[in-house]
Amino acid sequence: MQLNKWLVRAITLFLGLIALPGAGWPASECNPVAPPFGHWRLASQQAGTTLYLPEINTVSLPSAAASIHWQFSPRALYETVRDYDEFSTFIPNVVTSRIISTSNNREWIYQVLQFPALARDRHYLLQSSWQEIDSEKMHFRIDWHLSDRFPLPPGGQLVVPKQFSGCWDIRASDSGGTEAIYRIELDPGGWLPPWLVQPAMHHYLQSLMSAIRNRLENGRK
Repeated sequence: MQLNKWLVRAITLFLGLIALPGAGWPASECNPVAPPFGHWRLASQQAGTTLYLPEINTVSLPSAAASIHWQFSPRALYETVRDYDEFSTFIPNVVTSRIISTSNNREWIYQVLQFPALARDRHYLLQSSWQEIDSEKMHFRIDWHLSDRFPLPPGGQLVVPKQFSGCWDIRASDSGGTEAIYRIELDPGGWLPPWLVQPAMHHYLQSLMSAIRNRLENGRK
């Protein structure tokens, strides 16, 4: 039992580190129509944040979603979740996060994530794409996925995830502030199987949303 608790904690740390940066769902998966739809179920609600997890055995990879309504501007949120070079300052356990290349509305980001002793650290390259769908109405979209456009530096014992993708849809709320949908899908690779990763998703989402809110509250407005 104690080992299982440690494994969930380790996976949660990993998820909290990698989820912010740009993926492969069609637009309907990250549109402003909040879940639950399809295979989603309500997990919890707190401070303008509603969290969702998939119904059991309805998805092939661990995944999660969040719907938020915060009293920050959409642009502030958009700029915060694209601030890749600063991730190590507000996301726990990120030891490296740097933009490798930029082209039009795409960036490639290299990250190294530090894990507890029994789990090997991860590293990978992400391709993040963004769109200012309607800058006047402050409607933004970000998608991200793993990329092999640039070779990874020598990693030693570092593990590369098998699959990681996600998206943000961010827009002004009719009632003020920001409405956003967040999605993630992950296979961390290594010895962490999907059936062990999924239980950590709920705690991951709580930690991630708290980190972003704290960042905004401390001056990123």
